[in-house]
Amino acid sequence: MHVVKKYLIGKLKFTCLIFILFIAIFSSVQETVLAAGSSSDNQRIDIGYSYYFLDPHGIYGSWNIGTVKYYNNSIKKFNYFIEADGFSRTIEGEGFLATIGAYTIWTPWLYTYSDISSGTNYLYLPEFRVDNNFNFKLGKYKNIVWEIGGSYIKYNDNNLNLIASTGITYYYKRWVASYRLFRTISDPGNVGSWSHLYSIGYGKRYWERTYLNVTTGNEAYLTTYLPIADQSRVNYNALDIEIRQRIWLRKDFGIIGNLDYFILQDNYRAYGITVSIFKNF
Repeated sequence: MHVVKKYLIGKLKFTCLIFILFIAIFSSVQETVLAAGSSSDNQRIDIGYSYYFLDPHGIYGSWNIGTVKYYNNSIKKFNYFIEADGFSRTIEGEGFLATIGAYTIWTPWLYTYSDISSGTNYLYLPEFRVDNNFNFKLGKYKNIVWEIGGSYIKYNDNNLNLIASTGITYYYKRWVASYRLFRTISDPGNVGSWSHLYSIGYGKRYWERTYLNVTTGNEAYLTTYLPIADQSRVNYNALDIEIRQRIWLRKDFGIIGNLDYFILQDNYRAYGITVSIFKNF
């Protein structure tokens, strides 16, 4: 009975947190819209829920994620967003992740994406993370984008991940195809791993967009949770397949659906589904 009560209280706290975040962001957006006198297409809010079933379920349980995300595109060459994610995991417990980021257009051929985030649960969320991506438009029609990126991820248990990546994205009419290569260095231990992202998309704005993303590679790190004498390098193959679709029901409103399948060799399989709504203001 005590375990069940604790579980229900945890779920209630998680739900209340997401609800409060939604009200806070929605109120801020509403005030901005009213001050402007009319709605526009310069702001958007996404609200979503994700559920992951892990197998073997008796060992890993389930993951629940609630997301509230606010975008502001009112400045032509500088678009920013604020995101709040609440997590509830059967084994690792609850956590919260806050992110702020921006897309900046510097020249007709260069734009960047940057974000900073921090989480509360030391078992699976970063204490501090920063990402930056340089995007260079190439070709006569600027429809080829060369991407160079990097990430710094510091965890509460003093583990550190450094990620470098590069790739190419090609735009042709309603089609988008891309490939990206990632190199990750995990410390302590200076353990390296590689992964590859393959993506193809189809659609257009105000109608629908569908993406198929496939990520293959490995996860490698040092087993720092063991005594020093027993520490060793761990290397697991991983595969992630994701189908993502955004559908406009109206010009300013629509739904987002994701299906996700992830397998980590000799560990677990995860089956995920995400349902979201988005509204432009």
